[in-house]
Amino acid sequence: MAVGGEGDIRVRRYKTKYFGEVEISAEEGDGDLGCFDAVYNGQEITFFFHEFSLFTTDELKMCLAIIDNYENINAIARSAITLHYSDNEDLRDYFEYIFENYEKDELLEIFGTAKL
Repeated sequence: MAVGGEGDIRVRRYKTKYFGEVEISAEEGDGDLGCFDAVYNGQEITFFFHEFSLFTTDELKMCLAIIDNYENINAIARSAITLHYSDNEDLRDYFEYIFENYEKDELLEIFGTAKL
């Protein structure tokens, strides 16, 4: 459903593999930012779509297909960080800074862990 006019909310509904039916909405005046919230393995996740009104149905379906690979992307990202953490000085410095300066609850929210 898409509604025009000031203060209106545009909503599009889609089915996803991991998150079930999602409702992507954008409220007029939010800078054309569409979003939906989901829970995966007990973790709350928010997905954002910048310039939401410009997405065609096919483009949104393509984005959701990528999102449906969240589990694989998450595993690959964790593996890449673990494999390259000690050899990449920039990456090591970044994570050392993050883990030295962020509170435990922030680390749990960002990485799902309190230590690396």
